[in-house]
Amino acid sequence: KNRRLPPLLRSCWIKLNTTFQKRLLPFGITPDQYTALRWIYERCGEETNQVTLAALMFTDANNISGLLSRMVKSGLIKRMVSSSDHRMKYLKITPAGLKKFNATRPVALSLEEEVLAGLNTADKETFLHLLNRLSSDLHHSV
Repeated sequence: KNRRLPPLLRSCWIKLNTTFQKRLLPFGITPDQYTALRWIYERCGEETNQVTLAALMFTDANNISGLLSRMVKSGLIKRMVSSSDHRMKYLKITPAGLKKFNATRPVALSLEEEVLAGLNTADKETFLHLLNRLSSDLHHSV
């Protein structure tokens, strides 16, 4: 078959996301919730607001707003008033959110390991480098 980039990326993404969703089901969170927790956790010490998180997750304001509202309601994150601008709110992972993140991180790492298992170390690095470059190029050109 002569498959091109868009269908290949879409096929990979759908399979990866569906598999991740199934593996997260016992933990009661979605892939998007995991990703939000990961970004907030990794940016610990930085005041990550809704706009920043939306950009990091490549989503829009409407999608991120609903996601964050559900996460606040379920006690995974909370909105805090910024110390530098009292009109601005930033996101903070709660102890329950941190516990959920720590419980699900091995699931995410295991899935990544499985997906990349067919590649040797050099190929993995090359693949991730090229994918990152493609993402960056697309982000800056569109």
